Amino acid sequence: LEMEDSGHKDLQSSEKILAAKDEEIKELQRMIENFKNNAQMLKQGKSYYESECLKMTKEKNDLKEHNEALINNLAVLQNQIRSLKIRGAVPEEDQKPQNLTENEV
Repeated sequence: LEMEDSGHKDLQSSEKILAAKDEEIKELQRMIENFKNNAQMLKQGKSYYESECLKMTKEKNDLKEHNEALINNLAVLQNQIRSLKIRGAVPEEDQKPQNLTENEV
């Protein structure tokens, strides 16, 4: 009878250990699921930021090109003004026409 009791206790103890292991396994499976979801979110985030980065790089390059075009246009205008000044068609800066109001100057 004592052996039977001992066996019964062993079985109960063993079942408790199994139940605890089952809980641990479930918890690990939940963690794995979370990691999978997080990995998926990170992949999506990475794709989003990569495409944003490409878009911004393109915008930056477009702005650089636009800026270079403006610089070239400015240089052309400065040369035209210089050549007009040489021919006396445009007054020097300090000789602005007197009839302009402050706002127009």
